[in-house]
Amino acid sequence: MTILEFINKKKQGQKISMLTCYDYTMALLLSNSQVDSILVGDSLAMVMHGHPTT
Repeated sequence: MTILEFINKKKQGQKISMLTCYDYTMALLLSNSQVDSILVGDSLAMVMHGHPTT
């Protein structure tokens, strides 16, 4: 979804869906869904995968 599509939804009073994922794999899976926006943060993935730093 582009920024213009977000603005148009807001003007029309439509809700926007957003999910948070913590690694690339989940982001890739969600990218094929009907979710409007995906927030990807790697801090939890860092811990899940045992990396010492991001």
